[in-house]
Amino acid sequence: MRKLATAVLAAINCFLFSIAVSAAPYVVKAGDTMWLIAKTHGMTIEELILANPDITDPSNIWPGLTLNIPDENTPDDENGNYASEGKESLTFLYAGNTVSYLKIIDTAQNSLNTICPDYFDIDANGNLWITPSNKIDPEFIANIHERRIRITPFISNHWDKAKGNAALNNMEALTDQIANAIDVYNLDGVNIDIENVSEEYRNAYSKFTRLLRGKLPANKIVSVAAAANPNGWNTGWHGSYDYKALSDYSDYLMIMAYDESYAGGSAGPISSKAFFENSIKYALNKGVPKEKIVVGIPFFGRYWKAGDAVGGNAVTASDVEFLTANYESVKRYDTARESANVTVTIKPGEPEPKLWGGRILTAGVYDIWYDDLHAVKFKLDLIRQYGVKGAGSWALGQENTEMWRYYLDALNGGSTATPTATITPTPTNTFTPTPTVSITPTPTNTFTPTPANTLTPTPTVSITLTPTVSITPTP
Repeated sequence: MRKLATAVLAAINCFLFSIAVSAAPYVVKAGDTMWLIAKTHGMTIEELILANPDITDPSNIWPGLTLNIPDENTPDDENGNYASEGKESLTFLYAGNTVSYLKIIDTAQNSLNTICPDYFDIDANGNLWITPSNKIDPEFIANIHERRIRITPFISNHWDKAKGNAALNNMEALTDQIANAIDVYNLDGVNIDIENVSEEYRNAYSKFTRLLRGKLPANKIVSVAAAANPNGWNTGWHGSYDYKALSDYSDYLMIMAYDESYAGGSAGPISSKAFFENSIKYALNKGVPKEKIVVGIPFFGRYWKAGDAVGGNAVTASDVEFLTANYESVKRYDTARESANVTVTIKPGEPEPKLWGGRILTAGVYDIWYDDLHAVKFKLDLIRQYGVKGAGSWALGQENTEMWRYYLDALNGGSTATPTATITPTPTNTFTPTPTVSITPTPTNTFTPTPANTLTPTPTVSITLTPTVSITPTP
């Protein structure tokens, strides 16, 4: 038995030695993860870990560390194809410009493979209205393609029912216009985001998607931003989405699994465990294939001020973290609902923070619900467990950027540490809240969802602090 054990150990050592001999060195850079390095070199994370037996904790690597890279399998991009990238990692870009978009894309540390910028709007007649011409920047598009990221702008009516109806009534012309714009600007497809039309347009919405898919080359992407529907509503704007038909005619659905609590409604989670998971189950039960389901994660939350008759305005996750750290606050994590809840007190005489979108928080007590690092990781784990296509997010630049340290590994099954769930920071009353990092400029409206038969939202999309280094918004 001893001889057998010795022989086995010798064989393992020989095997590991052979890997090391045939491996090339790689020096870890800032922002690298084991999953990202494996993806870049065309191998699985398991192969990379096996080639580096001295790495005891694959989630803990640092710049300057040298790894062994086995004989590479070159990603298949010689013909302009994207290499195997693991799960879809998509995000929306809103209310910025080329400069601000590149800055926030950089913060994502190579964790994205699709971006959906706000290039396409709809006019009152249902025709394509391209946002100011200097917003679609050919150099930006080329830069993003060099990073091996797809660009599929979202076309939206921004919750305007009349424009949404006009678009679906003008589907032949509008789909021609979209297909032409994708070709002219060298884009990779489009995300359809027509919201707040009623169940009367259910068939028209599916037909619109089918027409657009038929007018684009097979290598261009058509995705649909669909309202989350964990309660199975068939009327109102939820009723406009025929999940099965839309998935048949598109490459995938991007389910907006957020705004469980909304502007004008009662305080509560932006996307609780039950809401998020049941949104996935609804799509599966409607016959949508797993490989056509991308689930949206909110990078924003909502707040309710004590004493106000109406609340639920949006606030970015990055703003919540800032408020929590710099004002009297108590943070709790609701483990049953996998959501973070913070009570922030701004005292009379303290600096009044101006948030992303322009709102100023005056003295008072604020009840805030949002997805912190722990809640985001829970959702990424759940997406992986259900085996669906991937994750989306609204919207880049609003997140706690610390999450990019684990985002891809959590989504694709790499080894990651679980972020701390509960933190109660020590209040500080002397700090003047002036951020040093700019995000994106003030939006004029939003298209976040509201359940049918509820109050019409007063949209603000997400909010971030007024930066000291500002970015001038595109007119």
